[in-house]
Amino acid sequence: YQRRVHGDSQISEMEKAILSKEEKEALKKNLTDTMEGGIDSVIDGDYNQGEASKKGNVLAKDLVASFQKINPQCKYIVTCTIMPKSDAGLNISSACFWDKTNDWNIVVQKDGVHTHCIINTFILPLIQSKSIPTSIFMTLPIELSLIHI
Repeated sequence: YQRRVHGDSQISEMEKAILSKEEKEALKKNLTDTMEGGIDSVIDGDYNQGEASKKGNVLAKDLVASFQKINPQCKYIVTCTIMPKSDAGLNISSACFWDKTNDWNIVVQKDGVHTHCIINTFILPLIQSKSIPTSIFMTLPIELSLIHI
């Protein structure tokens, strides 16, 4: 699709599918296991608003670092939502420019005794087209809005 942006309507097979279906499934399992392992440290114990923010920031940064070690050929965008268990609702919305062929996401939700935690990870393979300079990769404008009720 990058070539289309630059006027050429033909896309090579290599650009259509960066990861094979098997590679994508193996990577998805590995990333999901990593997310589920990290989430346990966040939901243990009582909910504390001040600590929740710190824990969420640390978890998101640690996950990105871990994902880069697992597969450095992708970009990772991680959001971490931590909130106390209650009857209150939560609405999380996001919008982005998406390539359904190569881009994907994983959502992991886990509940502790007093805490809900939702981690959303967007995975974007670094696509490098021969028709554009090597310093330019796919860009992803993202808009996230979070409403706590």
